[in-house]
Amino acid sequence: MTSAVLGSFDPVIPAAGRVAGRLANVKVLVICRTRHDVTPAEIAARGPAEMAALRQLQADGSLIEAYSPGGPGAILMFEADRAAVEAAVTSLPLAQAGMIDTEIIELHPFAGLSS
Repeated sequence: MTSAVLGSFDPVIPAAGRVAGRLANVKVLVICRTRHDVTPAEIAARGPAEMAALRQLQADGSLIEAYSPGGPGAILMFEADRAAVEAAVTSLPLAQAGMIDTEIIELHPFAGLSS
């Protein structure tokens, strides 16, 4: 499928994914990219604090997966509402220092494919 086709598709979110008419916690993908003007040494200096913050989010239960894209940056998967994810991401040391850009994407199951 092309992105044009996917971009125009609006899946119906099943009632099981809603709470009182609102969306329940959904999976939220966060793509973190290092800004071009940031050096590896600057990232490394904040690495321990960043990892501690990620471990705390994992212990709290909202961060459910974390991956390296094979280079600078991170791919994070949360299970929480978007507002909670935005608050968590903006609290990360690298985000607070303005060293990363983030893209937050809510993931909703396709109707008829979810169990």
